[in-house]
Amino acid sequence: RAQWRRLLPILESRGANLGAEDRDLLSTFCDALVTYRATDRQLRAEGFTLTNSRGDHRKHPAWQIHREAHSIMVTVGRHFGLSPLAREALPAGEEPTDDWDADI
Repeated sequence: RAQWRRLLPILESRGANLGAEDRDLLSTFCDALVTYRATDRQLRAEGFTLTNSRGDHRKHPAWQIHREAHSIMVTVGRHFGLSPLAREALPAGEEPTDDWDADI
């Protein structure tokens, strides 16, 4: 919910005409953002690789979740002008603030 409350006023200030039919898509973006941030913190704390009982290194399982969340954010974010290129198509308005640690 924190991401929703943060993004909705920004999008509206840019002239985005968001209706009830847009809620699921914006919710998907917010969920992906929270997942992305959570896995980012996890990977930074635990490392990008894990060592199994035989001493072999392998990619941390959270890495795939992190990548998928990022992919969803990029894809869905385009619909809301949440990238510099996509933002060019929207009216000028308030720039988003980076509140990296705010979660739902």
